[in-house]
Amino acid sequence: MPGTLICAHAGAGNTQPNTLESLALLMSSGAELVEADLRRALCGSLVLCHDKPEKGREYAAFPEALRLLARTDEVRLNVDVKEPGVLFPAWEAAKEQGLEGRMVFTGDVSRAEAAAAQKAGLPLWINQSLLPIAQWPKAHLAARARGFAMLNIDRRRLNGRMLEEAPERLSVWTVNEEGQLRELLARGVGSITTREPAMALRLRREIQGR
Repeated sequence: MPGTLICAHAGAGNTQPNTLESLALLMSSGAELVEADLRRALCGSLVLCHDKPEKGREYAAFPEALRLLARTDEVRLNVDVKEPGVLFPAWEAAKEQGLEGRMVFTGDVSRAEAAAAQKAGLPLWINQSLLPIAQWPKAHLAARARGFAMLNIDRRRLNGRMLEEAPERLSVWTVNEEGQLRELLARGVGSITTREPAMALRLRREIQGR
């Protein structure tokens, strides 16, 4: 059974979300992926931010996060895009630092951006919400038909068919309870985003032997 990737949610480990200090800590946690939220600041630069940026507040710059990533080994950055229009600029910034192979994108891209990303070969894990609502019950099949490697999905929207037919193609968020982690690890889902990466890693060793 392929191993499940563990993604440390932004702010996991009781750290301050979307700060360089938090990223540095989580990048050394053992998780294969670390999540960071991405928006444009009021000045137009790419920053780590979940909600709309506020005037007068400072945010960690995305290029600084990339430089931090470059100083680590193997871990990848899961860039959770929070607004349309930042996906491709973020990709170009990663390419400038030679980090395109260590990026994963999820989040609120537009449908046009998603199609362009798929055509260009960007590592975008498509959100279920970007698919037509009628296709949500079979979103794993719809994502595959569109050429996306992974479906990024809220754990509350999972169904048995998804878990039976293509667990390895599911990126599930946000899973923090031990029982839920155990079930999804036993199913062999592709990736789990969690605020409890230490527990998830421990359970993965127990259930999957890695």
